[in-house]
Amino acid sequence: VVSRIAKEARSMELQELPPLVYQMLLLSTHGHRTQILRIILSVFTELDERCSIALGDNARMSQDEVTESTFEESELVQVEGIVMLHFEFAVKQDMALGQELLRVLKLRVCDLAPFEAALLLSLSRVPRYESKAMDVLRKAAEQDFAHQC
Repeated sequence: VVSRIAKEARSMELQELPPLVYQMLLLSTHGHRTQILRIILSVFTELDERCSIALGDNARMSQDEVTESTFEESELVQVEGIVMLHFEFAVKQDMALGQELLRVLKLRVCDLAPFEAALLLSLSRVPRYESKAMDVLRKAAEQDFAHQC
């Protein structure tokens, strides 16, 4: 079931993703937490990459195409915000989900995507995860700074 959802999620419209993510988070309470979290994170990482590539190509696009890609970016930001609210609600209800999310993001600390960093900031608003989420973000920032110098 989870692998089929993963295939379908990559081909869905942006507006269809928040309800799917909510259902996947509910499904994660019955097992496969790590796999479900990785699927959700990978879908939004791919969307962020596609959006940044489209924005990088704006110099070669006509004005109509630029306006269209900007609309897609704002739509993506809205969808990501809704998904972050779903995550915040879900981790308040299921402590194991929050711990697993932190564990998955700790493994990716060297290469955090913008959505993952935003998700950590959202998670830090939950008192139970505030210090752990900020530690992961701090470690990611330190490693990124060390690699740039």
